[in-house]
Amino acid sequence: MTKVTIVKNYLTDKVPRVCFASVMENRNRQKVRKAYTGLVLLEVNNLTSPTSKYSLKKSG
Repeated sequence: MTKVTIVKNYLTDKVPRVCFASVMENRNRQKVRKAYTGLVLLEVNNLTSPTSKYSLKKSG
């Protein structure tokens, strides 16, 4: 039997994780997606400084 060594890096525990999931159901012998989780990335170009980002966030 092969021995497996697990090396744990303390830095990887601090990295945020995004987990995607999907809820499926069978309809007429076909899988149909009922719900899913996803990631939305919104990028706003031409912001002059971080403070303009906060003022845009407050006005929206």
